[in-house]
Amino acid sequence: GELNKLESIELAHPGLQQGSKQLLEKWLEENKLDCNEEPGDIVRLHDMALPLSVYLQANAPNKVVA
Repeated sequence: GELNKLESIELAHPGLQQGSKQLLEKWLEENKLDCNEEPGDIVRLHDMALPLSVYLQANAPNKVVA
């Protein structure tokens, strides 16, 4: 099932530190993450393309433009 906001945030940060960007991409494709600005901000520290998907799904147009 879909992870809630807190679970999404808690998994994004350590996952990226361990180089699991592909796992986060898979979860995004399968709509398992609760997309909001905070996980996007965490992902943005490690990659510039992946947060775009998060921000689009989170309906955060200001972050998409930035």
